[in-house]
Amino acid sequence: MIRAADASCPAPERGGAHRFDGRYRETALLRDGSRVVLRLVRPDDKALLRRGFERLSPESRYRRFMSAKSQLTDAELAYLTEVDGWSHFALGAVVEGAGGGAEGVGIRALHPLGRRPASRRGRRRRRR
Repeated sequence: MIRAADASCPAPERGGAHRFDGRYRETALLRDGSRVVLRLVRPDDKALLRRGFERLSPESRYRRFMSAKSQLTDAELAYLTEVDGWSHFALGAVVEGAGGGAEGVGIRALHPLGRRPASRRGRRRRRR
């Protein structure tokens, strides 16, 4: 991916950690020449994420979730879209339409080492 030079995000204070917020937007040029907008995932992206999931093939769903999955639950949609930008960070790639609509084409959730979002604490299996 080649990143375009129109990224906007508040700069961190000297020596401070960077916290992304709703102002973050970056345009990226993909290898095939198409442009996508990278931005933080928001709670109102649930329908967008659901539509993207429905476009996945059964094999792709299996590879992502390690089980056969026909739909995302409301709890999964909440987990993927209700993030705080600090201990639970999710970045989405969307293609924006001329009429203001968007089509989701990618998502990635990140968790800093040693931090797990409160909604997922206690669910982690311990290795023996």
